[in-house]
Amino acid sequence: MLFTWLALVLLGSALHLANDTSAPLPPPMAGIWATGASLYDGTKAQTEIHLAPDGFGILSGSSDAPTTRDGVASKELRVVMGLPVKATFADNTLSVRIRLSKDQQDQYPDKILCCDYKPAGSELVCTWPDEKTVNVKKRGEAIDDNTAQDIAILKKLLW
Repeated sequence: MLFTWLALVLLGSALHLANDTSAPLPPPMAGIWATGASLYDGTKAQTEIHLAPDGFGILSGSSDAPTTRDGVASKELRVVMGLPVKATFADNTLSVRIRLSKDQQDQYPDKILCCDYKPAGSELVCTWPDEKTVNVKKRGEAIDDNTAQDIAILKKLLW
């Protein structure tokens, strides 16, 4: 069984998640949406949303690159984490719900990243529950095989 570092991080949370039988995503929504070329791009925090056609996926992010005392940024040293998500699409809005345990989901039912789809630029303008926004652009039409395997493992074990 193939486990990548991201699968280990996600599996380590040991969340018990319910099945979700909502409709699949329209083809333009599946794939990779990102703020940069990778989670290590530039010196600012990065966000990526990896979505399978059925809407299951992984939301990952990285921190700003730390700087040394002399002000030099180290692009390689960042905090990186990922969370399992389920996305739905309606009325030109992609809703990305972080999959929490049942108790947490009941306590925080509004923890949804809402993204307005801008088809002209293949862009999503996403708003977090705290009203901060992030713009992500389509970086890939499909998730890679390793990410697909990670999502399949998560679905089997957690969803």
